[in-house]
Amino acid sequence: MKIWKGVGASGGVTDGIAVHLGGRSGFSVPARVKIGDADAELRRFSQACAQAALELEELQKRTKQQVGQKEADIFLAHRAMLEDQELLHQVQERINRGINAEYALYEATEQFAQLFSAIEDDYLKERVMDLRDVTQRVMNKLTCAAEKEFQLPERAIVLAEDLLPSQTVRLDRNKVQAFLTMAGSPNSHAAILARSREIPAVVAMGQGLRDIPDGSYLIVDGDTGTVYENPDAYILRRFQEQKAAQEAARLALRTAAQRESRTRSGRKVEIKANLSTLEDVAEALAWGCDGIGLTRSEFIYMQSSDWPDEERQFSFYQAVLQAMEGKRVTIRTCDLGMDKMADYCRGEREENPALGLRGIRLSLSKPEMFFTQIRALLRASAYGSLSIMFPMISAEWELDHALELAREAREQLESEGVAIGGDIRYGIMVETPAAAVLADVLAKKVDFFSIGTNDLIQYTLCVDRVNPVVAQLYDPCHPAVLRLVKNTIEAAHREGKPCGICGDAATHGDFARKAVEMGIDSLSVPPKKIPQLRKLVEDCD
Repeated sequence: MKIWKGVGASGGVTDGIAVHLGGRSGFSVPARVKIGDADAELRRFSQACAQAALELEELQKRTKQQVGQKEADIFLAHRAMLEDQELLHQVQERINRGINAEYALYEATEQFAQLFSAIEDDYLKERVMDLRDVTQRVMNKLTCAAEKEFQLPERAIVLAEDLLPSQTVRLDRNKVQAFLTMAGSPNSHAAILARSREIPAVVAMGQGLRDIPDGSYLIVDGDTGTVYENPDAYILRRFQEQKAAQEAARLALRTAAQRESRTRSGRKVEIKANLSTLEDVAEALAWGCDGIGLTRSEFIYMQSSDWPDEERQFSFYQAVLQAMEGKRVTIRTCDLGMDKMADYCRGEREENPALGLRGIRLSLSKPEMFFTQIRALLRASAYGSLSIMFPMISAEWELDHALELAREAREQLESEGVAIGGDIRYGIMVETPAAAVLADVLAKKVDFFSIGTNDLIQYTLCVDRVNPVVAQLYDPCHPAVLRLVKNTIEAAHREGKPCGICGDAATHGDFARKAVEMGIDSLSVPPKKIPQLRKLVEDCD
């Protein structure tokens, strides 16, 4: 038996067979070639970047469906790196000097990698792997190389020098039991993806990892960072005990998911699910959600070649409401803009789309399309308990206008003799500091609030959470954020209205605990996070 030590990056114990992926996670040094036509080479580089951007968009969508929004944002950050003006400038400058695109990209990447590696901040050091992942994708396009597909055996323990985030998300979860890497850290995006996929991982194991033969039987302890090669009887017995305890804990979580969430003082806090597609409903019900706190309707728009008509939207909303069997469903009206934009509704290029035409602003600028969505929602309300939520409200007049359109749509449907549900509730996402400050005014006009922490934190702290240079400053527990959350909850409660949270911060343990202590009424999270949130609520006073 041999014992190997590293750093635990994703918890859990498991066993399996060692499989080396081989090769470097970066790319090999390409040949330096003198070129004669710089303009043609620049076009070739530009085309490679465009193709890589399309691949990243697809990877982001797939990761969102399979893992979650937070993990998908990793590939949003990759797209931001791909569009980094300084990196592009460095490559273009070299091409203009007569260097081929492959070597120009390699040199610029190594220059940036050295800068990142020299920074004392561990988070920024780990962004080197993201940079290599992005530039490897462009390099593949330049060299017409296909991404390597790994054929893994059952119960594979994957060994590698390091893992790129895109490699991690592409590996078959049904076959991979654990990741072991020579380099890396718990802060790497590959480690984050491993944790999200509940795959044990040990990093920073050093060069000794090469000495583990393919096919060796391994036991991996992701909590302690220990790996046992060909374990003896004692280790095997202890592993079986740990595995049994782990399975019992998972069973306990599933059992907890089916009961009400109450604090120690007896106050009920509903745990709801976030949905992006109809396929998410079954998972949400399996985890015992108390309802749907956020249904992202914009995916219908992004999958359409033109504005989706009323019937298509009605069919989706009706299906969700019927599938939830009477549990309340909150559907957010179209939240297009910034990174979520369908080609047919793109207007003039915006210098700062985060502060541009998005959310309710875009909807109100297209009143006919917005009216169509509200009609579809009101028709679907006859099939369940519906709450309609308006995104990105920052002024009282925006809410008034949206509610007036809803009133007109209702009157029109009633005049047509169309059945409408009897308990439709209207609310807003509080995701701008303006809405949080005006919460006392807005609470008088709606039935509920739902705090969208992703944008509220971003706009309050002026931090782009997918920008690797400043992402470490994105802090859900920043005092300014907590004050706005507290103000919003108290304003809702003074009017006798409930207030929930549906942003990613609801899965952040410290933030969620503080929100419960401040009196939050519900937390809406990806379905698989429901058990942990129920346990957290039960541990709160």
